[in-house]
Amino acid sequence: MLPADTLFPRPIYRVSQLLAEVSTALSTGWRRVAVAGEACEVRRYPSGHVYFGLKDETAKLSAVMWRSDALRVPFRIEEGMEIVVTGTLSIYPARGQFQIQVSDVKPVGAGALALAFEQLKKKLGAEGLFDEARKRPLPFLPKRIGIVTSPQGAAIRDILTVLKRRHPNLQITLFPARVQGDGAAEELADAIRALNRIGCFDVIIVTRGGGSAEDLSSFNDERLVRALAASAIPTISAVGHETDWTLCDFVADRRDPTPSAAAERVVGVQEEIRRRVAQARRSLSQMAQRRTAELRGRVAQARRAESLVRFPFTLMRKRDRLDAAVEALRAAALARQLAALRPRRRAGHAFA
Repeated sequence: MLPADTLFPRPIYRVSQLLAEVSTALSTGWRRVAVAGEACEVRRYPSGHVYFGLKDETAKLSAVMWRSDALRVPFRIEEGMEIVVTGTLSIYPARGQFQIQVSDVKPVGAGALALAFEQLKKKLGAEGLFDEARKRPLPFLPKRIGIVTSPQGAAIRDILTVLKRRHPNLQITLFPARVQGDGAAEELADAIRALNRIGCFDVIIVTRGGGSAEDLSSFNDERLVRALAASAIPTISAVGHETDWTLCDFVADRRDPTPSAAAERVVGVQEEIRRRVAQARRSLSQMAQRRTAELRGRVAQARRAESLVRFPFTLMRKRDRLDAAVEALRAAALARQLAALRPRRRAGHAFA
């Protein structure tokens, strides 16, 4: 501060001093102020900081959100979006610019999580991650199943109950991960990548039980969605209840409404094969019984036929005829032999 003189009875500030003092007064007296307006001139920098304007019909206020605060916002601030920001008023000394340092942002109307969901869904959908053409069929008879979920949750208990009851010989590997809260999405994504590195699984189930939108938000995280999309192993998403939909449901090869339904799907083919084999056995047995009954009926009918009734008598007559013919042949043969011997006897008697 420059010394006062007779021409300037009040203290003379340097520019930086004045701006610093005004900024301090603003930040002290205008902390946690909420301002509503339309976002404009949104700029994002590699550092993670976000700069934008907040305007209404007649005025505009500059705003800045530092990286640490921006990372906590689940949606992207876009041009024309109606938002309510909360922050502290200050002066940017390099330009003497009045601004608000934003610590929190909420959309007007739709909730923040719902808006983030729709924004990311639109973005990933445009990349083709949700296309039906890229979804793979599940293995016909899976033997090794990897499950990504919390070991303390109800989801793993439901799945194990179904699998052990219906197909106890399956090899099941649980890769534990948190399913909600800070860091959960990253843990889930790491688990999927780890199972792919191991590489001996036929299918991966990513699952958790029901909860609020905040509880399920990890399954709408871009990192997890991309890890599922990149999986070389077919995937099943079974998150929440039947009415709950997450972005994992859209990108996975199959979506099941509950953890138990996912387990049913995995062993469903084997159950179907067993059912069909049992049905085929019953059908063959019934066919054999019907054929046997039919043949027995035909035999019984043949036995009752008149020709078979007279058959013993016919056989006796033919046997008598055969016996008579044999006797006639024998008599003829004997007569021939006797006739051949008679001339030799006369010749011998004359010689003597």
